Amino acid sequence: MEIRFEDITDQQCADIIAHFVKRKNVDEIIIHTNEDDIVITKKPKQSDIVDSGGFACAAACALMATL
Repeated sequence: MEIRFEDITDQQCADIIAHFVKRKNVDEIIIHTNEDDIVITKKPKQSDIVDSGGFACAAACALMATL
């Protein structure tokens, strides 16, 4: 499967990361780049907090940083 990251949305990038986390049943992903270590941590969803897409954006940025 080939993914062209310039053709997918931030939400689709976040969905890819979420799918990987669920499939591998991990609580944390660490992405190492030349400058940084990017940590994505899985937390239980809190129904009283409304997410405005911040996580989706952060996840997409973390994924893009690895390219």
